[in-house]
Amino acid sequence: MSVEPAVVERTQVPPFPGAMAGVVDALLLSSPKQQPALSVLAALIGMAAGCAGAYRVPSGMRLNLYGIGIAATGAGKDAPRHAAVEIALCANAVLLGRPASGAGLEDELVSDRGMLVEIDEIAHLLAAASSSKAPAHMVDLSAMLLKMFSASRGVYRTRAKAKVNNATVSRQVENPTLNLLGFATPETLGAAVSAANITDGLLGRSLFAFGDANAPARRVGISFALPELVKHQGDAIRHAVDVSALSDGIAIKISDAAEACLATLTHDLDLQARRHESVHAQALTIRAAEKIERIAGVLSVWEKPSEPTIDIRHIEWAASFVESSDSAALQFVETHMHHGKVQANASFVIDVISRILSGQLKPDRGNEEIEIRAGRAPKSLVLKRSKMGAPDLDEAIRHLEATEQIDVYSSGNGDVRGRNRTTYSYVLRGST
Repeated sequence: MSVEPAVVERTQVPPFPGAMAGVVDALLLSSPKQQPALSVLAALIGMAAGCAGAYRVPSGMRLNLYGIGIAATGAGKDAPRHAAVEIALCANAVLLGRPASGAGLEDELVSDRGMLVEIDEIAHLLAAASSSKAPAHMVDLSAMLLKMFSASRGVYRTRAKAKVNNATVSRQVENPTLNLLGFATPETLGAAVSAANITDGLLGRSLFAFGDANAPARRVGISFALPELVKHQGDAIRHAVDVSALSDGIAIKISDAAEACLATLTHDLDLQARRHESVHAQALTIRAAEKIERIAGVLSVWEKPSEPTIDIRHIEWAASFVESSDSAALQFVETHMHHGKVQANASFVIDVISRILSGQLKPDRGNEEIEIRAGRAPKSLVLKRSKMGAPDLDEAIRHLEATEQIDVYSSGNGDVRGRNRTTYSYVLRGST
């Protein structure tokens, strides 16, 4: 049973035919809130996690991928997240628990098998990469994830944990193919990250998808189940990897047409990167060719696990997906980072609210004084004392509410003409 075409068209890039399309169809049919773009991203990351370290492209690069889904609270991201886990497990990947530190993640690494880390709220982890106040273990974890994106090719040596016969001992991990799938609300991610996260951090190496904030809720009568095709291909991947253990792994071939396409793409992307005025667009474009090749490799493995060959179809789909991903990343920067404007305004508003509630900033009207006595800062006074425009204040307040730094109260009061109007006031979280 397939999903109706109108639903599939809502995704920016339709799923690649075969295993991915089957997963996305099953997800859309069984999800109370349909999220096509998040479903495609989750399916891709789950499939990448299923590609063990035995698989390699001619350069020796492995196929691990990082993905970040951006969606509002309650938008329906749990279903794609769980589907990614099921895809990975059916191909014998290892599901790692949420790591608490870089050392903890390092201790869980296994040789040659695909690994998946899935994090429901990844913003706080990303913030550690650029915050001077972040706990040391979070900074270490962020750095470790950054390192592992490129460490899948060859041998990774862990830190020395003990001494044996007066010599430090470390562990060797062969081809640690770590995959990451994280989700965040746009507000928390916008508050957590900086430009550095994109130019030289995890965001620049990740694939992005935006959830549909207006996805309607609906009743469904079925639960998600992996399609039989996906289970069959997962078993075939297991078998191919087991057989390859007797040799030197599985070399992914690239057809002549695909090789020519990759060469052209690499050249064109390099020219684009040089021309970009935006440092964010430049950073994303520089890494686009590598992402395209990795994605194409994943598609080829799930199409023919024993003898994967990248052809022009895989390259074209991967290029379209990376283009969509980069557009989503730049949309996030433009809409939610504001180059620090919203965050700066929000910080200033917090200070104004604090000074109002502490008595440093005095009210002008009796009704404002009543609100302050109740422990709430009235919007009218915050607006006047901040000297901000109403749209900027409203945007800062939405940001603070979404990041759970304030609570917003509303009340209706009769005016002199007997009509009702709504007044707003703000309370700092933890102050009540």
